[in-house]
Amino acid sequence: MSNYKINPLINEKNKSLFSGVGVASVTPFDHNGNVDLDAIDKLCEYFFLGGISYVVVQGTTGESSTLNPQEKAIVNQRFVTALKNKLPLILGISSNSTTELCDLISKTDTTGFEAIMSVCPYYNKPSQEGIYQHFKKAVDISPLPILLYNVPGRTSSDISDDTIIKLSSYSKKIIGIKEASGITNRIANLRKNTHDEFLVISGDDFTMIDAVRAGADGIISVAANAYPSIMNSTYIQLLYENDKSKPQNISKIKLNSSEFVLNNFFQLIFDEEKIKYDENSLIKLSSLARGSMRDALTLSEKVISFSEGKITEKKVEELMGLPSSELIQSILKSIIGRDSKKLIENIEEVKINFYDPEQILIDLLSLIQEVALSQFDEKADLSDLSIEPQNLQLIYDLGISNLEYFKLSPKPESLLTMTFLKMIAFLPESSKKKSLNTNKDETDFSWPEDFSNLDLTKLTAQFMSHASMIEYHDSEMHFGINQERLNIITENQIKEVEDALSILLKKKLKVSFKPSDLTETPFEFEKIRSQKESKQAEDDLKKDSSLNEMLEKFDGKIKKVSKI
Repeated sequence: MSNYKINPLINEKNKSLFSGVGVASVTPFDHNGNVDLDAIDKLCEYFFLGGISYVVVQGTTGESSTLNPQEKAIVNQRFVTALKNKLPLILGISSNSTTELCDLISKTDTTGFEAIMSVCPYYNKPSQEGIYQHFKKAVDISPLPILLYNVPGRTSSDISDDTIIKLSSYSKKIIGIKEASGITNRIANLRKNTHDEFLVISGDDFTMIDAVRAGADGIISVAANAYPSIMNSTYIQLLYENDKSKPQNISKIKLNSSEFVLNNFFQLIFDEEKIKYDENSLIKLSSLARGSMRDALTLSEKVISFSEGKITEKKVEELMGLPSSELIQSILKSIIGRDSKKLIENIEEVKINFYDPEQILIDLLSLIQEVALSQFDEKADLSDLSIEPQNLQLIYDLGISNLEYFKLSPKPESLLTMTFLKMIAFLPESSKKKSLNTNKDETDFSWPEDFSNLDLTKLTAQFMSHASMIEYHDSEMHFGINQERLNIITENQIKEVEDALSILLKKKLKVSFKPSDLTETPFEFEKIRSQKESKQAEDDLKKDSSLNEMLEKFDGKIKKVSKI
């Protein structure tokens, strides 16, 4: 272990072999479909020179599920030889059968590897106790420490926080988890409830910045296959961002959000290929990739092949068979205006052009976010899509709640129709936005009603939705929140709340938090409001004959989908 070339900037902050940026390495092949051993050597040198801390071999990115046993043995040995005394190696060994996993671990030559990474059992959808027993038996026979791997988007199973905490207590040989659910607030909970040496490693490039700020020990990155030095420098920058004595060679530029990753990823590829592009094309491609670097690589390859040297938003839409932004805007206008006839025309256009219904809803949700942000920007030209903030939030929440069912639905077009009809049905009749006054003062600021007017990141907004106001005078605002949530709030989040309130009230504010069990929170406020609007929607439905006709027309299809 002592022979590994560990980055001193990382080692000073975290002594673990597996802190920093690990790379989920690809397995290169030649044109004949054989493993390209020379390419593995070049790849390993590229990782080493790019500042990578360790390499994961035979992960999902390495196509472990498609390699035969002979190919796996050859690949493993080549990585071990190429990185000997340079970088630590983790070997992926997984199975949804506990017996097979134990057999694989026992029979695999793990010489040269420091740990085994094993994914949550896939396809079977085991219980949490089943998952616990699966890893318990694996670690009992394993010659190496085990890194758990949670990626519910691929396995259809999620290792709960309680199960992870229970496994961390069972054996110190379970050294940590690669957490790729994309839910960064889980990281703070795991960090708080596991022992100090237990590693919590992000497995999602898209949320890397938020994950590290929440306490992650680093990331196992797909993007690092192409851009190891960029991912490494970004991690080091995050590691030292609150360190006043940071070395001068570390950038002092503030990283605003993890959303930079995919946009910058496409930008780097297109710059390298000398292809012109516009900002909207990057945003569109990032949306299509849905946080997956693997999908981003596939998309960029396809777009480059047909780009003819220039990529625009329209070009991306044409190549990918995507709906136009005009159609998405028309759908939102129809919902806001409760125009059921126009909405049906929009849905017919979706069907005729064979657009992906799930992508239609994702694009609509993106547009709703854009409209929400535009309400604070006087230069934005989205006035014809204006709507009261609480109603905009209502239709957004309805869309989000239905989004998860698309992959399960046998008739996604019917599910899309049901979702849009539900939005119209639940939207109060006079939902057009009158005005959004951001120039507030103490007399017209109201909590929790004004919570929706704050521009906060998702994690901070979730925290603040459980806060109640205790006192507000002059330039100070005091909030109450339960002790458990109070324990995990960070200085960065408090600063974010202060900035958002200062912008809203047009003056500098100091914010503090105290333990409190008061229930006058945005979360409770929203729950009561939703109950009232549900009752109002029922009354509106009884009066709206055209909407009732539409619901009757689609009733059979909707009932079938609703049972899924």
